[in-house]
Amino acid sequence: MPLQLDRKAIVHVVDDDPSIREALQDLFLSIGLETRTYPTAGDFLATALSDTPGCLVVDIRLPDTNGLDFQVQLKKAGVRLPVVMMTGYGDITRRPTDNRRRCYRDNRARGQAAARCHDNEI
Repeated sequence: MPLQLDRKAIVHVVDDDPSIREALQDLFLSIGLETRTYPTAGDFLATALSDTPGCLVVDIRLPDTNGLDFQVQLKKAGVRLPVVMMTGYGDITRRPTDNRRRCYRDNRARGQAAARCHDNEI
């Protein structure tokens, strides 16, 4: 289904901290962006989603899932909105796909074939 580009974009904020949701909503509203907030990933997924343009601002640590798994759920649900991840923690580990990208980039810099970047080598 194509996006309805004639409609005003909506910023969807998913964060379990009410003060963060309120602060981000106030920030986005101050520059004229419509904002909707949700305390959990499930609350967002339970809404009647439309093809209105916009984006998601998602806390990486949510009470019902983590932000990375939530992004997978969004893809399965057919949600095509861009996702911005945020966190107040500095201990987020890399996903395996990030390691494969790094392996590809490192091997390419050394002139080696990208095919050497298999899961068992990472």
